[in-house]
Amino acid sequence: MSRPSRRRYTAKERSQWVQRYLQSGLTQRAFAANHNLGTANLQRWVARVRTQGPSFAEVRLPGIPTTIDWTAEVVRPSGTSLRCTNAIAPGLLEQLLRAC
Repeated sequence: MSRPSRRRYTAKERSQWVQRYLQSGLTQRAFAANHNLGTANLQRWVARVRTQGPSFAEVRLPGIPTTIDWTAEVVRPSGTSLRCTNAIAPGLLEQLLRAC
């Protein structure tokens, strides 16, 4: 009798699973069970992300000079960071905080 072949995930798919897990609020075991993932695989993927450190994407907003240093940084439990200058409008800051 042959064993069913295991599903292989690309690096992008693994990253997406980790992000979904981090935002879920579930334990790794519960999340893996809910999504038919191997718990050991999810544990390995999360550990790899944590040891590699965060990835950053800089977003430049129109009307904000690029020579201004940031004056505040918010780091979410998921590892998402938001850095702002004092020149940011309060409404925009509120939108950005909701988005990350």
